[in-house]
Amino acid sequence: MPRLIEAVRFENHIEVPDDRMVVITDIVNSTRAIEEGRYRDVNSCGAAVIAAVRNVTGKIKFPFIFGGDGALMLLPAVAEPEVTETLRRMTGFALTAYGLELRAGIGNINLMKREGFIFSTATYRFSGSYHQALFRGSGFEEAERRLKTGLNSTSFRIVSEPIMEMPDLTGFECRWSSIGSSRGLTLSLLVKPAIRGEREAEVIDLILSEIFRIFGTEHDFNPLDRDGLKRNGTGEIFSIDHVKVDDMIRMIISGTEDQKGKLAAVLDSYSMKGLICYGMHVSDEAMLTCIVDKDDTELFHLIDGGDGGYALAAKQLKEKMKTSDPLM
Repeated sequence: MPRLIEAVRFENHIEVPDDRMVVITDIVNSTRAIEEGRYRDVNSCGAAVIAAVRNVTGKIKFPFIFGGDGALMLLPAVAEPEVTETLRRMTGFALTAYGLELRAGIGNINLMKREGFIFSTATYRFSGSYHQALFRGSGFEEAERRLKTGLNSTSFRIVSEPIMEMPDLTGFECRWSSIGSSRGLTLSLLVKPAIRGEREAEVIDLILSEIFRIFGTEHDFNPLDRDGLKRNGTGEIFSIDHVKVDDMIRMIISGTEDQKGKLAAVLDSYSMKGLICYGMHVSDEAMLTCIVDKDDTELFHLIDGGDGGYALAAKQLKEKMKTSDPLM
């Protein structure tokens, strides 16, 4: 099995087929909700979308990335009618169960490619049968932009008109297992290239190399250390999604104070050169949200940093992007 550092390289990705659609969700004003102490509501609502879509699509195994307050998914375009209804149910459920506004959008991969956007993907097997999706290309960032600006078009559609009926959340659990870092700190890290074009992929690969140089392999900085891994009834090790790459690097890292200092110095250096913007939230624990497959044959955890995790890292990132002067 190749190392993750090799799997994430752009040349090892494949083009997403034309018969796919990109589904993206996001919670409006999630940072404010977290600052009000509603972190668990935000996290569980964001994760519940994945469970609902998995259930409505039956045995289809689709790649996805969980971002703490939302998700990015690739699905067959033929599933659009049932996925749309599920997303409408989820937007209604978010309002009634959590008092949160969940927005969702669906992009037609074929049409967005014709507009010049790129979609590529790869997978990496961390453990057992769990394969983490890796997304690269301008199309994913464009889908996020259209969702957040409410831009409807022939190639991207905002899902509207919430349905006030319960979505199928079979197999979804929120046990809120807090995992203290055996190395002292848990870092919620977001790194976004500040340049576009051919050099964008080079920057992502460069930053990943620096992270692995400081922390070791993806197993070395796994928030669930080997001694603390729990097992399910079949003896399979639980899988977690602590490393993700799409239009940015998203990681939950267990590390030491010294490693955090080295990472901050490296990221500050590349930021001053105009190559990246980043956000990093520091806690002493990670938070696990459990999703179980509908037939209980697959068990994996979605993971976020404690005390706000990705959402507070995203707040830092947005503030830095407002003041940055990226190289073109």
